Amino acid sequence: MELGTLREHGNNYDRKRPLVTEQTGTPRGPAALESYLPQSADDKAVKNNVSTLFEQIELHVENFYHDSTVSMYADADPELSKFDSPYLPRPLTTLFPQSRSRIPLIKHCLAQFIVSSISIPTNHERSFLPPDFVVLPNTIESCKSSKPKKPGFDEILARWRVLSAYLRPDPTEDPSYISRRDRAVSEAVQAFSRAFKPWRNSKYRDEDRVRSLTEIMKSAADLGIWLFSQPSTFKFHWGGREDTKEHTIVVAPALLKMADENAQSLSVAQVMIEMVTQKV
Repeated sequence: MELGTLREHGNNYDRKRPLVTEQTGTPRGPAALESYLPQSADDKAVKNNVSTLFEQIELHVENFYHDSTVSMYADADPELSKFDSPYLPRPLTTLFPQSRSRIPLIKHCLAQFIVSSISIPTNHERSFLPPDFVVLPNTIESCKSSKPKKPGFDEILARWRVLSAYLRPDPTEDPSYISRRDRAVSEAVQAFSRAFKPWRNSKYRDEDRVRSLTEIMKSAADLGIWLFSQPSTFKFHWGGREDTKEHTIVVAPALLKMADENAQSLSVAQVMIEMVTQKV
């Protein structure tokens, strides 16, 4: 038999089994391709990795900021407004003077900024993800219409993520991506520092605060790439007014599993991590 020809199974061969070459016994076909693609991480690993990010954000704010009633400086309004959140009841320039505790507000703003920077779709300019991971989801979002989704849309989009993660050169070894990510992180760190300057804890040096936040954001970028490559689909959920009590805000969102490792949508989203709320 010539090299590379297929083993015969008569007329009743199993079409679901991978094709095997005579010479090497190497699987071929769709089933073989699955073995090359990123495999789904277990739920525990997902929970641990995301929880670690939320803990780092919480500790950073508690260490480097304090709950002061200091007056906001003259240029604070436009800087603070850059971190306004759709998940807060009012603009920050209104909430800060009215709140009994500012620390939960700062936690919310930092968490919301970082989470939105590693999610898709997202603001392309401030995203910590590789641009090629962001462009298609953003295009889909901007072109949304009242028409129903195409058959299999969500499943195929999930597969696109996995294929993109496999085909793309490793971002951690891509100088172009690293440069872009570092620039986005640096700009974000400086913007956050300016916005919340009145509440900085003077016991710590500015360079230590900057180093800490820079490391957190770079770690978040790695987490975002890892979540993007997962066959399962996850979503950060901030809840609505009905999910929080009066004078309470979300400081860390819930993490929901929307589709399983086979890209099949779950009838009820699985709560991987519960949202955390605090009083203000």
